[in-house]
Amino acid sequence: MESLQDIKMAEPRDQVLSYSNQRRVMTQLKKFTDPVTSQAYLLASDALYGGNTMDGKIKVLSLSDIFSQEGAGESLIKEKFYVEVPYGVQTVEHVAMSATGGFQEYFLAGLDDGTVQIFDYTKNKEKQSIQRPVFKVQKTVDGAAESRPADIDHPYDYFQESLYEHGSSVTAIEKNFKDNTLFASSGRDQNVFIWKLSGEQGHDDVEFVSEIGKQQLKTSASSLNIGYVTSMKWYDEQILALATSSGSLLLNDIREKTGTGDSSKCQQSKKIWQTEGGAIWDLALWRDQSGIKIITADDSGNVTLIDPRMIPATPQVITSGTRQSALKLSVDSVTTSSKQVLLSVGFESSLSVLDLEKLSSQETAYKVKELSSKDNISSIKTLSHGGHAKTIFGTYDGRINVLSLQ
Repeated sequence: MESLQDIKMAEPRDQVLSYSNQRRVMTQLKKFTDPVTSQAYLLASDALYGGNTMDGKIKVLSLSDIFSQEGAGESLIKEKFYVEVPYGVQTVEHVAMSATGGFQEYFLAGLDDGTVQIFDYTKNKEKQSIQRPVFKVQKTVDGAAESRPADIDHPYDYFQESLYEHGSSVTAIEKNFKDNTLFASSGRDQNVFIWKLSGEQGHDDVEFVSEIGKQQLKTSASSLNIGYVTSMKWYDEQILALATSSGSLLLNDIREKTGTGDSSKCQQSKKIWQTEGGAIWDLALWRDQSGIKIITADDSGNVTLIDPRMIPATPQVITSGTRQSALKLSVDSVTTSSKQVLLSVGFESSLSVLDLEKLSSQETAYKVKELSSKDNISSIKTLSHGGHAKTIFGTYDGRINVLSLQ
């Protein structure tokens, strides 16, 4: 295990500051707010060269530190906190729950070995790192449906839990935006599991709620190419929006069960839209006054806006990569001289930042920034702080890049 290090800056290029990520690919970026101090932070996940079976990392980056970089001299982005794990981390989530005397915070991480790791951030946020596992909870034991724990190790000073293993890499973890004790995990094994946090340490920390299995991802009885879930979001508090490697955009209401066999299995998913053969690599939600719209990034390079309330769906291609797959999306509300809702798109070797409200009103100047990159975009997010806006993105050459939008 390596010791805590800062991320060192390379030379600035075209308003971009590029930092070494110590040979790791930054696979996801999410913003969270400390419930006690109200300070904003970035939660990032890493995988070594993006490969499975290679070591990964979860880390907290200071937003104020990122925005203070000017490119002069030896600048650093400090890792406020990190956790090292033996497998690559593909997805990460922060959960803050009300608890006796304040808040209970967890980090949820999806690993390339198929596990969902849970870390107690409240107990450890003043430390610099966590480097060993505690105990593991499995959904099944010898085929039984009951969730049972298996202790591995339980030191008193921190807590970690590893949920039922997906058959292969975990592709997404998303907390419910209304009930943040509820979260979903998806994997390359074509399964989606819904879990509930109890907020109390012990053998009932996490409860298995329900499952969207391979058969529930089928959109018809004759479907052969099902694919796996590449990305998901809670469309509302009971409905999951799912994107698949076979190019399907699906909705699944987790309240509806099959009614036969395993009572925990959700009903068949509803297909909203299908690409012309390419995978959907990411999806994002845009909530405006007219409702909730879904934005997809697919293998053809198209970024498509879909209103699932329209029957049939009328997809609108809002931007496209030139002979490049569209890989990553983020919809973010930022405040500079005014408030904007920006869509950040990561392609194979470029990125675009678009103003969604200008696009919606059919203004021509909706493109905020376009930039070529040296490698495929692995993660992307646009943030504002102190009246300034910046796009932070990871690339597969093991860099963290910061682009100023001013």
